[in-house]
Amino acid sequence: MVSSIKLTQVTTGLALFLASIFFILFTLLISLVPSSTISNSILIWTLVPLFLIFILEASLFWIIQSVAIKEENTQDLREKGFISQGASVIAIFFRYGSIFSSIFLVLFFVLLFGGMIYYFIPLLSKGIILSLQFYIIAGIYLIYFLILRRFVKKLSYRTEKFSRIQLPSLEIEKDGILLNLPFKKGKTATIAFAGVIAGIAAVIFGKLNLQVLMYVSIAVFIISFFIAAFSGKKNVVNYPVKIYFSEIQEIKSLSFVEAQSLQNYKIGPDITLQIQSSIDLVKFLRNPTDQKNRPTAYTLQNYASGTKTILIRGKNLFYLVAVSNENADKLIKDIQKHISHK
Repeated sequence: MVSSIKLTQVTTGLALFLASIFFILFTLLISLVPSSTISNSILIWTLVPLFLIFILEASLFWIIQSVAIKEENTQDLREKGFISQGASVIAIFFRYGSIFSSIFLVLFFVLLFGGMIYYFIPLLSKGIILSLQFYIIAGIYLIYFLILRRFVKKLSYRTEKFSRIQLPSLEIEKDGILLNLPFKKGKTATIAFAGVIAGIAAVIFGKLNLQVLMYVSIAVFIISFFIAAFSGKKNVVNYPVKIYFSEIQEIKSLSFVEAQSLQNYKIGPDITLQIQSSIDLVKFLRNPTDQKNRPTAYTLQNYASGTKTILIRGKNLFYLVAVSNENADKLIKDIQKHISHK
């Protein structure tokens, strides 16, 4: 029997997949029909297919990870107080609400496919126009899927390696583990934010039009991203947190979708956990060399695309955190062996 968690995530991915396929076909078909109401903006006809490709790839990623969900990885075995129990109940409503909304969207897009065929076949039978818009979007789709897709995946993997620098890393010691919490020293985000605010102010005072602001904002974002990514570890300070094997009751490795499922559909909007994580982190950063101030809860970086999330649970311990280690699964298996022999 399929678990409700897996059903939730698979139907979500399927709804996204059908939506992306529908709009990819729709944009192709509408570009073949003569119409004076269709925009001639090359920018729009370039960005729309790129956005739809992104949605399609995201939906495929989501479906693949959802099918592979292990039910035992989405169980919340904490001892819960009243607020945490209430959050878990709310999470159940989120879960089944997501299932029903996703199934509705799947049926809706199936109907739209039928409506699209019914609408466009008579129009296309009257004749088609191979417009500039058609050549742009058809060219983008063909070039991406036939040539660029494999290179984009490699580039995505390399980009993820740079972004991993900003995530905690896990190390095994003789008597326990070290979780290195990284913190950026640079001011890249502040500079980017200031640049965008300055652009908005220029629009308000009539010094810049909205289209130019869009280009400027995109450029600032890309430049800021590459500055942050390629600055490497020199702008990152790691604060190690020591956890002894004897403290760990449960530790496991979760995929991105499993971690998201646990957080959203099992734990729910547990404000006590978030508040505890924030307060503990502030206390720890005041004197990070003193492990007595170590956080008892840490859920502030709990999942990230392309990485593994580790769950660590003890009597007074709960960590749900994405880690930068590419060999996270092997590390967790080694840690589990240590725990089983303690």
